[in-house]
Amino acid sequence: MPKIQRKENELYQIQKHTKTAFDDWHKIPPVDWKKLYH
Repeated sequence: MPKIQRKENELYQIQKHTKTAFDDWHKIPPVDWKKLYH
């Protein structure tokens, strides 16, 4: 049981990291576009 729990936790950490990266990626482009156009 603990082994499965750890695996799920690993998956959760990766998922959380991916979501953070995805959110950051969404925040970055508008700033870059403004730099390009202004």
